[in-house]
Amino acid sequence: MRSAVGRTRVPPPGGRGGAGVRARGEKSACDAHQRRSVAGEQPTIWADSCSTCENDDMIAPSMWKHQRLAVTAGKPFHELLYVNFVTGCATMVRRRLVQTALPFPNDCIMHDWWLSVLSARTSGGGIALLPEPLTHYRQHGANVVGAHDGRLAASIRRAPTLQARCTWYHQNMRRIEGYLARPLWDDDDRRLMLKTISLFSVMARDDTNNFITRLASLPQRLRYALPFGGIHTAAIVTFAIIPRAVDWLRRLSSHWPSSNEI
Repeated sequence: MRSAVGRTRVPPPGGRGGAGVRARGEKSACDAHQRRSVAGEQPTIWADSCSTCENDDMIAPSMWKHQRLAVTAGKPFHELLYVNFVTGCATMVRRRLVQTALPFPNDCIMHDWWLSVLSARTSGGGIALLPEPLTHYRQHGANVVGAHDGRLAASIRRAPTLQARCTWYHQNMRRIEGYLARPLWDDDDRRLMLKTISLFSVMARDDTNNFITRLASLPQRLRYALPFGGIHTAAIVTFAIIPRAVDWLRRLSSHWPSSNEI
């Protein structure tokens, strides 16, 4: 299996001498056996990561916990259609999955998203989890995506405006339409993808939808939001009822006195 992106940083082994080397060798063999057992025949293994800052100081020992990620093994196809939670630099994939994935769709948005969806489809082999940090995910000023703090205050600070959300949902409609263009899906997969496009189509028009239209789509929105926890669900409900909530909060905060003025 090969790493999808990035490289693994392995900390230097401690101790010296033949006994130490022998013990470390035995532990490495044991770890390798455990990892092969985790992988089985599944085409994708997703491992945890440490989150570090620009100078490599530790931010969090587990990105899964830090970001409150929806860590789901097996075939979370339904959830992955809606949001990507698999970290590309911390995944290993089998060659046969890459051969199926190529060429990558133009609108796949992120490579790890496409690979994860393929793994989780009905005829895919699923995703195996390795709850062991094998990489250091380094946060710096030039991160394309980066890792986000999953706590409530941090989630509110980075919440997208109405226009940004509508643009994002339009992009996701094109993403799944690109998926459907490939002859890789069974009937259940296609049905779920069409339902997801339908939901994104409604949400992409929240800047013009009236309150009744948004409320009518709330059950469908909740079916997608609930697997990702309370913060995500609260955001989906808030945006359905008050789509410009973030815009108003930002406008209001611009009139608050700065700490230097208090």
